[in-house]
Amino acid sequence: MIVPMSKVLVLAFHGIKDELVSGIRGLGVVHIDVVPKAEDKEITERLKLLGRTGRVIKDMQKYKTSASADGGALDILEKYEYLLDKASDIDSKTVFLGAQYKKQSPWGDFDPEKIRKLVLDSGYNARLLTLSEKKFKALLKYKGEAEIFYEAVGRDNKNYRLLIFEKGGSAFLDALGGEEMPLPQLSLSALTEQIDKLKSEKEAVIGDIKNLSAYKETLIRYRSCLLYTSDAA
Repeated sequence: MIVPMSKVLVLAFHGIKDELVSGIRGLGVVHIDVVPKAEDKEITERLKLLGRTGRVIKDMQKYKTSASADGGALDILEKYEYLLDKASDIDSKTVFLGAQYKKQSPWGDFDPEKIRKLVLDSGYNARLLTLSEKKFKALLKYKGEAEIFYEAVGRDNKNYRLLIFEKGGSAFLDALGGEEMPLPQLSLSALTEQIDKLKSEKEAVIGDIKNLSAYKETLIRYRSCLLYTSDAA
């Protein structure tokens, strides 16, 4: 019986191309055309889509859901990728703020903006210095002309954490040495607030991702179309 021929696009790894073509020709029921160069871009785009859908389907498998839904595959794919990128961005921001919190926490919770205003109004410089006991004693003995005032914020392992206000004493303090921390942009309270806000945003994004994972079968069917047909809507 004679039936109409169907055009099928076959994607294969380059290493098995000759073996695959030989096997298909051996069937004796096909006509093989070499893909023109003009179609290379289409194949490249299709391979990219295969990779993207594969990664998203794999991620969807992390979420257990009994629900299923149908929808436009490309729209689902793009929304899911957008949400994954958003979740990753939130994670990066959370890690950055967490590191800043850890660095600042030994200094306690203070408002850096008030210190900046005080510096602006008074003409003094503000510095956060950690000094060893020996260097702290040298500071206590300072008899120079510069104006240097300090407040001990904390102490551990014979090190002193000091909030210093100085006018004309930068050269002495630089020579004294010690570990200096730049005046932070935010207080610990503000950092905590931002971290909590990011955690809430992450929970909302994960909820949206879980909802989209109900479309996993839609993407699986779409990926099959990419693999086995010449058309994929």
